[in-house]
Amino acid sequence: MDPTFPKAFYRKGQACLKIGPIRASEALNAFKEGKKLDPKNKAWDPLIEKADTMLVSKKISTTVSPKQVNKSQAIIKPKGKPESEKEETNLDFKAEELRGYKKTADGRITTYFNRDLSEEEKNLIGNIAPKKIHVSDQNSIQNLSSRGESAWNTAGTWEEKNVTSWAKDRLEELIKNIKIVLPKGTLAIKELNISGDASITFSRGKRRYLYEFSIKFDWEIKIEESIFEGSVDVPDMGYDCEGDYEIIIRTKNSTTKSSQDIVNLFIKNDKEGLKPTLMEAFAQFVKELSSK
Repeated sequence: MDPTFPKAFYRKGQACLKIGPIRASEALNAFKEGKKLDPKNKAWDPLIEKADTMLVSKKISTTVSPKQVNKSQAIIKPKGKPESEKEETNLDFKAEELRGYKKTADGRITTYFNRDLSEEEKNLIGNIAPKKIHVSDQNSIQNLSSRGESAWNTAGTWEEKNVTSWAKDRLEELIKNIKIVLPKGTLAIKELNISGDASITFSRGKRRYLYEFSIKFDWEIKIEESIFEGSVDVPDMGYDCEGDYEIIIRTKNSTTKSSQDIVNLFIKNDKEGLKPTLMEAFAQFVKELSSK
């Protein structure tokens, strides 16, 4: 990995986040290193906050469910008579007789990993039971909904909404609907492939639109009896490119001068033809994403 390339740290951090809390520390370090290289980019702060939140949640998660108890610690029920024919079992045994289990003050049998809070700790934490959102707070809920946030998020904490499915469908629609004027000919878009993801994040009353896509497709021009073919590759259509996307255009049969002239005029031309029309489609996509 190139240590001078901010985007490398961005991609490493994103990959670690997708793995989960076990790699949250690596994600946090990657985002911090990326911010050092590109301090003016505002996208680093929400990513650092997200990784830090995941790391904190990993540290405080200490409760282990019964499914996580080692098989060697589980109680194996002996085979015998059906339940209806079994005699009552005496459950008044000592907790220390069960490997990996203990008896609490109220007589319950639980694992050693389960820790009960003292009364002092309960009073310090307070009531943490889920609370129902009442209709009386309708104005607050409507304000949150108008910003795209969930009704429960009245504190304005980190929230992320995945819009990848919508984004891919909309990009595909915009690209396939590209039309350019050709002399006695047509342009067709074929074999379109879009990979990547998009999301909207909310934090402290602010929303950010994040997207990262790689786009490839083949194009074909038919003018009378002639056919000209090639491909388009947009390796990095990301929010941090600020609309300046690299568009790589290749041709399959541009050996003759006439075919090369057609490609230069309608495909590679920066002012008219396929290239600027594709940039307009990308701008329309960003506009629609920003209005969600």
